[in-house]
Amino acid sequence: MSLLSNYVFSHNDTLILNNKDRIVGEIKGMIKGVLIVQSTLHDTIEQRDVEQALERNWSIRKDIIVKVEGATVRLSGIVSSLYKKEEAGHIASKAPGITLVDNRLIIHFNYKKNNLKN
Repeated sequence: MSLLSNYVFSHNDTLILNNKDRIVGEIKGMIKGVLIVQSTLHDTIEQRDVEQALERNWSIRKDIIVKVEGATVRLSGIVSSLYKKEEAGHIASKAPGITLVDNRLIIHFNYKKNNLKN
């Protein structure tokens, strides 16, 4: 990667991270210390595929909002337990081509106070 007057000239490259993971793609630039890489992944990940995978699990509510951008899936909405949040993230991560899950699900515990007499 060549830097000249704060401009980045991009080219295809392979970055090898400390944990031995690899990122292959075109280096687009760096913004506030975050390296921007356009993946060379050519498989199209369909949002509907992720939604259907979530719907197949009986324990997860059907109103989770799924958004896919490149190889990243973002989950948003409300679930009733930490288990459901983690399970939704796990299911989404297993979709072919997904490399990152941005799990923004909010947990809302719906409980009733017991009327116990002392």
